[in-house]
Amino acid sequence: MSIDLHVLHRGTGYDLSLLPDDTLAILGTRLESLTAIPAARQKLLYKGRKASHTPATTIKDAGLTHGLKLTMLGSMDQELSSMLKMENEQRRREQIMQDRATKGPIKVRLVSDYSNLPPSSQPSLGALGRHGDETQFVHLP
Repeated sequence: MSIDLHVLHRGTGYDLSLLPDDTLAILGTRLESLTAIPAARQKLLYKGRKASHTPATTIKDAGLTHGLKLTMLGSMDQELSSMLKMENEQRRREQIMQDRATKGPIKVRLVSDYSNLPPSSQPSLGALGRHGDETQFVHLP
């Protein structure tokens, strides 16, 4: 006699038929082949509680009966790796902001006298502009 179970994961239902002497490890392996969620990351909920048994526990001893509906929780490897990347990026940004806060404000110098700069570093007058210089805005009426 087999035990038919209905497992719901992320809105998709999976019907499984197992023997009463099959273990939870076999159930986990079957669910892994259907959902790509590794058995180690699967959490089964039924009758409002979490299955807290060892993988060697049989289906019958775990209290799973014919026609029982279970909910499975778990994440795929790809989802976890993308979450870890986002967390690492967030930590990196927080570290940068913390380093900036400990350094204090950035000092900005206003250089109004360019005579002491070498000629290659001196800006041209066109780039600087002059007060009242109308040649910069020839396109305006």
